[in-house]
Parts: sequence; structure tokens; C-alpha cells
Amino acid sequence: MSETLSRHPHPGHGRHWWRGDSTGLKLARHTLALVALAVLLVPFADLAIHTREPWAELGRMALGMAWPAWGSLESPLTAIGLTVAVAIWGTLAGVVLGFPLALLFARSRLVRAGCAFVRAIHELFWALLFLQVFGLSALTALAALAIPYAGIFAKVYAEILEQAPRAPRDALPPGSGRLSRFVYTELPLAWAQLVAYTRYRFECALRASVLLGFVGLPTLGFHLETAFREGRYHEAGALLWLFYLLIASLPWWGHRRLVPVLLAGGAWLLAPWPSVDGALLWRFVSEDIWPPALLAGDWAGLAAWLSRIPALGPAIGNTLLLGLLGTVGALAVALLLWPLASRHFGNRASRLAGRGLLVALRSTPELMLAFLSCCCSAPRCCRPGWRWPCTTGR
Repeated sequence: MSETLSRHPHPGHGRHWWRGDSTGLKLARHTLALVALAVLLVPFADLAIHTREPWAELGRMALGMAWPAWGSLESPLTAIGLTVAVAIWGTLAGVVLGFPLALLFARSRLVRAGCAFVRAIHELFWALLFLQVFGLSALTALAALAIPYAGIFAKVYAEILEQAPRAPRDALPPGSGRLSRFVYTELPLAWAQLVAYTRYRFECALRASVLLGFVGLPTLGFHLETAFREGRYHEAGALLWLFYLLIASLPWWGHRRLVPVLLAGGAWLLAPWPSVDGALLWRFVSEDIWPPALLAGDWAGLAAWLSRIPALGPAIGNTLLLGLLGTVGALAVALLLWPLASRHFGNRASRLAGRGLLVALRSTPELMLAFLSCCCSAPRCCRPGWRWPCTTGR
């Protein structure tokens, strides 16, 4: 009987396996589709490398990382405290705004569209927008993190809650309200995943908080950008090492029992809070972010403004292509490096070194990596005195 079954498997068994409805199969299908699309579009990407002998400056950067100048840092603890304060309060605000939206995410197209819109805009652009309203203040940093994070939390929380087992909910007595089913069955089952993702998003907020320093907010990124701009690479190396140590030690200082202390200390560091001018805020919402032709009722001018949008087609296409290739490339790198984070490979020393490498890879701000890449195409951007953004036309 067993031989018969082995020779003649069940009809359909192993056939068209990709048509299943499980979460794993859906993820596999989407992943393979992205990889195939990336392979097809690689010939259309501009992957040319223009080297112009940047090795001397890159060597100085490497020496700065190898021999960091710890003694030259001015008030690093204050910068680290502000970085953590912005990250934890921005994450908390994103959770407060995003969790209620997650409960409506699957039922409202308007909520899904709004969340997609706010999370599609990078934190730096939100910061540049709110600089006009709140200036260089804590509110600018918190709003720049809270708004896109609310859209991200809404989407991910909704997906986690949707994947919760339905059997406990169905086992409740008939007539149980929606709130009871959510509190006693769905939320407890999804709680561990919700907490794990929130911790991961907080780590992302730490990196985003560093990036906000590049627009002038006094986080760790402000000192890092200043050191790189002035060519003080030994000081920049010390700042980067401090940030790596901050991320690596997150499991200890970011323990849930210390969260109230971090929130209280963060609120104290972010003070004084600026006064909000209601008229200025209303002007920003009602006028500054809208096309002038639309506000003036100039339909011909609005049509002319809209007619310029197709000219952005190549830029939009390059953005989508870069995002696609970056995602697939990150997947390939993750598949190569995942043994470094696994307990089943290597010994304790190799795993420790591997995790240190992974911390450095995921913690280095994107603009720093872009700066290093820019050195290969525009070496003058590497020299002291460069300004963001680094462009090849200088």
C-alpha cells in the first residue's frame, strides 16, 4: 500500500503548489515575481561606475574609523540622549496614531489610501515641510517620525491581526461583542508579534533620528554631518562607533521596564517645547502645500501645472527601478549573510563578529552610504566643505 502511494501520489499533490492561499506561498510568489521583474529590468538601469581616484579620501575615512578620536567629541551624551528621545517619542506617537487606523485598515479604502500616502514620504521630507511651521524644534522631529510611522504601523499591525488564528475567536459564546473578541482572543494572540515589530520600528526610528540631524536638528546626525563636511573623519568615526554601540546595546537599555524612564528622560531633553502658531499651521495646511493656481481658481494655470507632471516620468521610473533593484539586492545580501545571525553556524566568536557586522550594515545612515558612493563618481564631494546633497555637477 505504501509503495503504491509512493509511486502514485495523490492527484495534484506537488502540482501547482504556487497556487495555495497560505501566507508563506503568497510571500513566495510575490518574492519570485519581484526577482523576475528585477532581472528583466536590469538592462534598463544605469549601473555604470565612474571612478576618479577617490582612494586617498576613502583611505582617510577608513583611518578615521580605525582610530576614532574619542577625546574630540563635544557633549556626545547629550546628542545620544536627543537621538533616543526623538526616536522613542516619535515611535510612541506613531503607535498611538497607527493602532486605531489598523483596526479600520481592512474595512476602509480611504484609510488604506491615506496610510499609503503618508508612509510613502520619507522622514527627511516631512522634516523639511514641518521646519516651516515649527522651526528647528522637537515638534518638527516628532511630527516627521510620527506621521509616516503611523501609516506603517497601521498597515503592519492590520496584517498581524489578520493573521491571528480564528479558532479562539469562534469559540467564544454566541453574542460576544466585537470588542470582547478583539480584547480576549485577537490581541493576546498577536501581542508578541506586535511588540516585536514595535521594537524593530524603534530601532529604525533611531536611524531616522540620526538622519534628521542632517537637516539641522541637534541629534547625533548633526554632529556626524558636521564632522564629515569638515573632513574631521576621526571624530566622525567616533560618532559612528557610538551609534553602533547604541544599537548593539539596545536589548539592555531598551528593556520594557526602562521604557517609562526613557520616556520621562526624553521629554525632559526635548524641552522646551515651542509654542504652536495656529494661524501659521492653518496657512501651511490650507495654502502652502497646494498649487497656487488651484487656490486662485486659475484653471488654465492648473492645467499648465498638471501638464508638467508627465515630464517627471523618467524620474519616477528611475525611483521605482532603484527601489526594486535595491529590494532584490537586499534580499540577495540577506540570503548570503543570514548564517551570521543564526545559532546553527559557527562558534560564539564568529557569531559575535557576524552580528557586529550586521549591526554596522543596518545602522549606518543611508546618506552616509550615499556619500561613500558619491566619492566614486564625484570625488570633490568627498573634500572638506561639501554640502548636502552631494551632486556630481559641482
